[in-house]
Amino acid sequence: MSKSERELDTPPYFSSWKTIYWLVTAFLVLVVVVLSIFSAVYQ
Repeated sequence: MSKSERELDTPPYFSSWKTIYWLVTAFLVLVVVVLSIFSAVYQ
């Protein structure tokens, strides 16, 4: 295993990539919910 492959095994600041995928998914869901609320309020 080369050095660059070992660096990609674990992301910085998190223990696994799965954590980052969950955070990104949750953030996108939050953005969709907030935008739908704003569009309902200011319709």
